[in-house]
Formats: sequence, C-alpha cells, structure tokens
Amino acid sequence: MRNARQVSRSKPKRKHVESVPRKLPFDCAIRDKRTDLRLSLRDVQKATGISASSVQRIEHGSDVPLSFALRLAEFFESSVEDLWSEKSK
Repeated sequence: MRNARQVSRSKPKRKHVESVPRKLPFDCAIRDKRTDLRLSLRDVQKATGISASSVQRIEHGSDVPLSFALRLAEFFESSVEDLWSEKSK
C-alpha cells in the first residue's frame, strides 16, 4: 500500500482483507491528517480501497472496522494507537 505522500491518481491494487467484527471509535485525527496533507476523500479512497463515504463517516465519529483502522494507519504512516490517542489531545 502506498502512503499518503505517495498518492497518485492511479488506481491502487486491492488485496482481500477479511472483515473483523470488532469495531473501534476512530474519528480521532483522520480528518486533520487528511486535510493537512491536502488530500480529498477520493484520494484516500483510491489509496486505501475504503470508500469515500466510509472515510467521511469515520471522520464524523462512526465506528470503524479494525481492518479499516489498520489500512488508514498504514496509509497515514502511523499506528492505530497513535491515531486513536490523538482524539483526546
């Protein structure tokens, strides 16, 4: 997976990721990180394979599947714990 600095307009390769039934609160720092890097919801969608509407729901406080949290953390070159703990800062 490419990280946020390597995003281009090309379609990313998608790999199969099993659904994880556990969910985490994860609205935390995703929007701040995305806007700081001047990325659109579509840019994140293309790089992670997570739909733009799902990313938007996450940014507004919706629960996120663990598989999405892991993909977003990898994309933003951070850990799930770091992104999640930024919520309280």
